[in-house]
Amino acid sequence: MNRVSIGITVLITFTILSCDTEDFSISPMSGVEMSNCYNQSNWVDTLIRDELIGKWQWIYTENNSTLGVGKNKEHLNTYVEFFLDSTLNVTINGVLSSATRWAVVEENSERYGLELESPNSLFNGGILICDELASFNEFSSEGVTTNFFRKND
Repeated sequence: MNRVSIGITVLITFTILSCDTEDFSISPMSGVEMSNCYNQSNWVDTLIRDELIGKWQWIYTENNSTLGVGKNKEHLNTYVEFFLDSTLNVTINGVLSSATRWAVVEENSERYGLELESPNSLFNGGILICDELASFNEFSSEGVTTNFFRKND
């Protein structure tokens, strides 16, 4: 094999290995696992607020009709950044999509949610946090929709 062939082979191998291998086709964690992990901590609004500060990448959306199946890429390359000044920015493919003010509010005695100045369906419902994952779980007459994000900083 000549040097050019070896060089091309090495380049192709390096390119393949360096690609993002995030699998958007499966849920990162079941709802039960996420809830159990969340319940291992004693969350209050200020702790959730502090944990959300930073940049998060959307990784998966699941609802009753797609429970655990399908390649769900509807929000691919969507990031949200929560700031200390109670603002957040949503970017898609590096372009600012929306910006709004936010606050953590008590949804019921066990869960918290986000109150947004400008609504965004990605953040509807109760918040669950487990390590580097956050989910927003919306319960409606049409079922449950869960949006998962992974901390990116």
